[in-house]
Amino acid sequence: MKRTKLPIEELFPRLMRAASYKTKNDTEAADLVSETVLAALRAEAAGTQIENPEAYLFRTMDNLFHSSLRLKYGFSIISIDD
Repeated sequence: MKRTKLPIEELFPRLMRAASYKTKNDTEAADLVSETVLAALRAEAAGTQIENPEAYLFRTMDNLFHSSLRLKYGFSIISIDD
């Protein structure tokens, strides 16, 4: 099975633009992109097969951003089963 190299350098400008749009703050955007890249590299090192690196990076960034909002504003995740 062929491993797909993560195109981090190629996608970095787009990731920064998207993060800047989401956070409205350059420092927070840079932190978000760093966390995104780190999470993707960790997943790759753990053997996760990333078939569409671009989608994976942007989805990871969205998930990290929404998680940070939940922490910032104290929203909790409620299970339907409760």
